[in-house]
Amino acid sequence: MVVELLSRMTKISSERDVIYGIRDLFSMLFAPGNLRCAVFRDNTFSEIYSDETGWSPVLPEKNNNNNSWIEFTGDFSRIESGHGFKIRISYSGETLIILEADEVGFPEHIEQYLSLALSIANVCGLAISNARSFNQIQSDKDKINSLLTEKKLLLKEVHHRIKNNMATIKGLLFLQADTLGDSSAAAALQDAESRVGSMMVLYNKLYRSESFEEISIKEYLPNLLDEILDNFPDKNRVKIEKNIDDFILKSDTLFTLGIILNELITNTMKYAFSGMNNGIIIVSASLLDKHVKIEIHDNGVGIPETVSFENSTGFGMQLIGLLTEQIGGTIKIVRGDGTRFVLEFKI
Repeated sequence: MVVELLSRMTKISSERDVIYGIRDLFSMLFAPGNLRCAVFRDNTFSEIYSDETGWSPVLPEKNNNNNSWIEFTGDFSRIESGHGFKIRISYSGETLIILEADEVGFPEHIEQYLSLALSIANVCGLAISNARSFNQIQSDKDKINSLLTEKKLLLKEVHHRIKNNMATIKGLLFLQADTLGDSSAAAALQDAESRVGSMMVLYNKLYRSESFEEISIKEYLPNLLDEILDNFPDKNRVKIEKNIDDFILKSDTLFTLGIILNELITNTMKYAFSGMNNGIIIVSASLLDKHVKIEIHDNGVGIPETVSFENSTGFGMQLIGLLTEQIGGTIKIVRGDGTRFVLEFKI
């Protein structure tokens, strides 16, 4: 019975429940009329438990009742009445509780209790230490969870503000382009407005997502493609097909990928369907063995042989090349039956 109770105490996660177990154990073995214990934390006297009064906060140190606990220096001794004993319960050299058992059964045999009480005290110290360690771990876990929640809220607020600022920038670019009429400067501003719009799609997703570090490409790309096509008044003459597999990418990779796709789809809409009313763009995205493959295929008039990412003087094509290098990928142009852009990178 004693061994079973000791074993059970070492698995209890509540310090007070451990102390109740110690009380039951000493009551069973020594039958005291009254049992009290002083609880120490970080070697500081913090509270008292008594069978008669329950739990009490520590009284000022000048009180003689406190001094009797603090001044106890041994591991085991008789108390003044001669009918009981005090025992120190420690772990790794740190005092955890001092227990006092008064009016024990057969007080004339107190000295014989010494060996038994001290051996029990070692296990009791381990049980209290385990409970305190568990409580500390639980407290640290709660603090970490609280900090993570706070971080998520802050990031959500940051993304919300960035999205709002981007909407303002996009609006200003639109107004400025509108004042320039039909000119190359206006076209450049419209392209910039489109790039900002593609960034806003991602920030809007991040703002509504549980995770700010990664997101499903299937949740992101279809909305992005719709956003890009909405920039073109004649979008109804082009049909877009989306074959997007469901896999997760980090938000910084998606941010870069969004700008690349914005440039490719924008160029396709501008130049691929000249004189056509039945344009088709097929966008596919797949993942195999950590290898991502993105294809944009159109049935348009084709792209001249002289155009490439390496030799182009256009800002859009240069930007695509630079951003592809940034994610450690490759991109190529496949001519024939329209144009196919193939972007590949590893994650």
